Amino acid sequence: MPVDLGSLNPNQLRAVEWQDGPLLVLAGPGSGKTRVLTIRVARLLGEREDASVLALTFTTKAAAEMRERVDGLLGARAGRAHLCTFHSFATDLLRQHGSHLGLEPDFSLLTHDDDRLAVLEGVVSDLGREDHALPTDRRSLLELVDRLFAEAYDGGPVAPSLAQTPEWVPLLFSAYCTSLVATNRLDFGSLLHLARQLLRERPGVARV
Repeated sequence: MPVDLGSLNPNQLRAVEWQDGPLLVLAGPGSGKTRVLTIRVARLLGEREDASVLALTFTTKAAAEMRERVDGLLGARAGRAHLCTFHSFATDLLRQHGSHLGLEPDFSLLTHDDDRLAVLEGVVSDLGREDHALPTDRRSLLELVDRLFAEAYDGGPVAPSLAQTPEWVPLLFSAYCTSLVATNRLDFGSLLHLARQLLRERPGVARV
């Protein structure tokens, strides 16, 4: 059964029917972005029986709302839509395929800054023995690591948001990620970072 598009305004309809590659929908709160995305998912699944869709949101509430709407539009066919948060998707992906990066499926998630600071402290101590002069404020360093994760920093010599990238920045970032993997513990930033790394280095995983 085709999805009813009659309630959409022209811009919403254009977004729902877009076929030519990636599309950015930019609009304010309450303007119907979730609705547009939901109807777009329903249209794609309704038009092709062999199609499946991955839809990622920032919050569990938004994912649940999308699931409810897609179920209402498509019924049984809604099973071909995987709707979840970015972090939930990254967690599932790494539990299934993280062995390619040295992770065990039962990795734990660090949700408290004190636990993350303990990991960082060990990393800073190791780098300090190698004569790298790092700032002494550990919380500021942790904030920097979080910012690098948020910017999808890849560990290279240039960090996008820094006017100048000290030589210890890529060393610190890489050592922090390595320490997390070695102890089979991740935090929210490293979840997304390692999921991106996995999909980049093992493109076959994306086709599974």
